[in-house]
Amino acid sequence: MTTATPRTIPAWLGVASVAIGATILGSAAIFARLAYDGGADTVTLLAIRFTVMAAAMFAAARAFGLPLRPPRRLWPGVAAVGVVFGLSTYGYIGAVAYIPVSLSVPIIYTYPLIVAAIARVVNDEPFGVVKWLAVLVAFAGVAVMLGVSFDGLDGRGVALAFLGAITFALATIGGARLMREIPVPVLIAHMSAIAAVGFVAAGIAAGGFVPPATPLGWVGVAGVTAAFLFGFLGFFIAVRVIGETRSAVISNLEPVASVLGAIAILGERLTPAVAAGALMVLGGILALLAEDARPRRRAPL
Repeated sequence: MTTATPRTIPAWLGVASVAIGATILGSAAIFARLAYDGGADTVTLLAIRFTVMAAAMFAAARAFGLPLRPPRRLWPGVAAVGVVFGLSTYGYIGAVAYIPVSLSVPIIYTYPLIVAAIARVVNDEPFGVVKWLAVLVAFAGVAVMLGVSFDGLDGRGVALAFLGAITFALATIGGARLMREIPVPVLIAHMSAIAAVGFVAAGIAAGGFVPPATPLGWVGVAGVTAAFLFGFLGFFIAVRVIGETRSAVISNLEPVASVLGAIAILGERLTPAVAAGALMVLGGILALLAEDARPRRRAPL
């Protein structure tokens, strides 16, 4: 009898996965604007998004012959991660209603710092001065690029943005642990299903849903759904391969992609601050990868 050897995949494929996923997620803001301009509200948009994500991931899991049910002992963990996954999205979307995007996004992107701190304590992950500086530079680049302003500060928006950052950090750490025993598509399917139930219930409690009233609005809904579907799939595959901290830091490419997409598609102007901030983000990511590449080049699947 032969024994199967553990499969490994190069760590650079994990890096590519999160980079591509972050780039795709960066388009979500543009599509969301189309959906809102077409008349959709936040709860309806999120209910559609999570429902489609759940259905697509369950279909993918079945197509690949994966078990659709996690082990019973992991159900409480899956439920908890699904709740915080939904809250992270609501925190980000809800914050924009009260504070400018230029303030909410840098607050949301404190989550790599939170992930790094939690991973250092929970996983005893080695994290030296160079890595901390790389994380801080990448975060500062987001703030510079978006031109943080405290004009019109509303405490509700700040609280929601920090809610999004903290809950996504928790979803990343919790998801990384669950993926040791649950395939990525199956975990995303259950996380999305739990979030979908919450937003569908919220829509019913609010008296009904508000879908887009224009074809362009539906294009926005479809674009947001596709962006989150493939973006989060890429992110969580990367978490499985290269770990939660590196994946979180590299995901700082998302606001870079979002801003550059707005410049290319919506005709917004490329300012020196945007260029400088983007270079800081990329520099921080490259510094982290260069430092981390020394002891670890391949990761077990």
